[in-house]
Amino acid sequence: MGKVWKIEVASTLDPEVQKIVRRVMKPDLSVAGNPGKCVFCEEETTWTVNNRHVCPRCTAKYGFIREDYLPDPCEVCGAQGEWVCGEKNEHSLCFRHREAWFDFTRSDLNMAAYKQAPEAEKGRAWDKCFMDFIQRAKAVRQSD
Repeated sequence: MGKVWKIEVASTLDPEVQKIVRRVMKPDLSVAGNPGKCVFCEEETTWTVNNRHVCPRCTAKYGFIREDYLPDPCEVCGAQGEWVCGEKNEHSLCFRHREAWFDFTRSDLNMAAYKQAPEAEKGRAWDKCFMDFIQRAKAVRQSD
């Protein structure tokens, strides 16, 4: 059995029409507001394909995205990453720690210092703030 989502377009159609049909029929990849169980492996995820939860690993495994787009494991807990950040997308967080990061950025004093830093120092200030978040999140995780 082939990949069930592969779009088969009749070769009798004009090549330009074939391209348009494939583009229109592509799977819709998005992030849901609430997590749900992956339809393939039942891992909790916020990623969706055509409004059905599909975790990043299965999204790559079944060909909805290329393997090289699969986020690295979460830097806090090691779960499958769902979100990348940083200047060159070098950091990865799962959906739980992504939300914790957003909360942290709204309330932490280091983020205020980052926002006020001169442009030349913003990268270093952001990295310091992110590493502070990772250390705090790991400490909270170990105390649970």
